[in-house]
Amino acid sequence: MPITFLDVPELINELPQTNIQKDVYKKENRLELLSRQYKEANANKDKNTIIDLSIKVIFERIISTISSITEDLIDLDNYNFRNVIKIFVEGDRMLYFGIFIVLTSILLFLIEMSS
Repeated sequence: MPITFLDVPELINELPQTNIQKDVYKKENRLELLSRQYKEANANKDKNTIIDLSIKVIFERIISTISSITEDLIDLDNYNFRNVIKIFVEGDRMLYFGIFIVLTSILLFLIEMSS
C-alpha cells in the first residue's frame, strides 16, 4: 500500500507549498481506493456468467467438461447411481453438459429432417 500524506503527518508540515486540504485528499484517496477494490473484486466476476463468455470459450469448456466427465466415469470404482450423479453435477459441469445435450439433439434433429 502506498504511503500517503495522512500516514506521515510530518510531511504535511514540511511541504508548505502544497495546497492540499486534508478532507479533499481523504475523499479523493478513498474514492481511488474504493474504485480499485471494486475493479479487483469484479475482475473475476466479469467473466463468470455464461452470457459474457465468447462462443470459443463456451465450446472449450464444453469439451473439457465432457472430457473430465468421461475420465471420472472411467476412474470410478463402484458404479452406483449416487456416484454417477455426483460426477455429472459437480461444479458447473451440469450447465455445459446440458448445452452439449441440447446442441447434440439439434444436430440429430437436423440430420433426421434432411434425410
